[in-house]
Amino acid sequence: MKPWERTLVGIKSRCNSPSSRYFKNGIKCKITLEELKSIWFRDKGHRLENPSIDRVDSNGNYEVSNCRYIERNENASLGRVVSNCLNGHSIDNTAYIRVRKDGYIQRSCMICHRERQRKRYNCKKRLFGARSYAP
Repeated sequence: MKPWERTLVGIKSRCNSPSSRYFKNGIKCKITLEELKSIWFRDKGHRLENPSIDRVDSNGNYEVSNCRYIERNENASLGRVVSNCLNGHSIDNTAYIRVRKDGYIQRSCMICHRERQRKRYNCKKRLFGARSYAP
């Protein structure tokens, strides 16, 4: 299997899996195998030690104009801020994302998520006494 074929399989699995953050964020695969092959040769992917596909705009879809091949360690080190939560904290790749029963996608930063967990823990502690509730 050619490297660009493996890349396309990975892209499709990320974009089509309901448990993936790509799927939850609405990121689509709008790139074909031929386009990926042209990107591979354009960016000289065969010269890279450990090539990885990168989206220039991390909120954009997988499209020819938004994709490039770079080294995997460089791609992993790109700390990208996606957006801000309601309290103004930046939501990065480690954000808490859940889909509610009504289909609404709730995003929050880990600071706000932990604060909500702490409040729930303290409420249970007051109601039921000091039991073994882990925060």
